[in-house]
Amino acid sequence: MAQKQSTRRQLVEDARQTALTGNWEEAVTLNQQIIDRFQTDAEAFNRLGRAFASWFDMSYFIEDFRRADHRRQRALSVAATAG
Repeated sequence: MAQKQSTRRQLVEDARQTALTGNWEEAVTLNQQIIDRFQTDAEAFNRLGRAFASWFDMSYFIEDFRRADHRRQRALSVAATAG
């Protein structure tokens, strides 16, 4: 049991340090390893979400959604005037 705690503790520390250096891809991998081994670790899920959010520049996704919504609105407008 002590070995399992030590392994968890080391993985958590590695995940934190990796995130602090901005290596988000590795932080994702480490937190997924923690979750695979310790499925009830809520902090690992939290760190994983933060790593994903930081790894990907969310502004690109937001802009894509805005573009999609604009095109959808335009298509609905055209359909309403044509019908």
